[in-house]
Amino acid sequence: MNRNDIKLGVQIIKKHWSEIALMAVFISVLTLLPFIHMNLGDTYLTTGAVETLTGVPTDEGDKLVMLVRLESDQVVRVRIHRSTNYKQGKIVGLKVVEPKYFGANKYKFNGYVN
Repeated sequence: MNRNDIKLGVQIIKKHWSEIALMAVFISVLTLLPFIHMNLGDTYLTTGAVETLTGVPTDEGDKLVMLVRLESDQVVRVRIHRSTNYKQGKIVGLKVVEPKYFGANKYKFNGYVN
C-alpha cells in the first residue's frame, strides 16, 4: 500500500463521513434495542393503601401521582389519570413490573379493591 492509496482512502472517508456516522448510530441503536426491551421481567399484582395525592409539574401540565403504602410498609409512587377518583386510605390494586437486569420496579394503578 503506497502513500497515494492511503490519501485516497482518507479522502473517501472525509467525503462520506456523515453517512458513515449515521450508519454507526443506526447499527448501535439496533444492537442496544433488544437489551432495553428485554429488561422487562416478571409482572404480578399487589395491593396497598392510598396515602396521599401529589402533582408533578411538566410542560404539558401536572401529572397526578398517588403515594401508596404497600403491605411491606414501602411507599411507592403510582401515576394516575386525572379522571381517577382519589380516595385516601382506600385499598388499591397495583400491577408491578420487575426489571430483569437493572432499574427499579414499575407500579401501575389497577383500580380500587372493594
